[in-house]
Amino acid sequence: MATYTRKEFLGLGVVLAVILERDPHDADPDDIRNIGVVRTVVGGRTMHPATA
Repeated sequence: MATYTRKEFLGLGVVLAVILERDPHDADPDDIRNIGVVRTVVGGRTMHPATA
């Protein structure tokens, strides 16, 4: 599975990372809403893991 990761600094050394199933820049605009979130990480802690 190909993934796409985006990192943002929230301040005070806290980093937010969102890992998506695929790169939204390569997706058809009408299909972006169907890209699933694999995981979100805030400050080094996984907040939303993938569920199967």
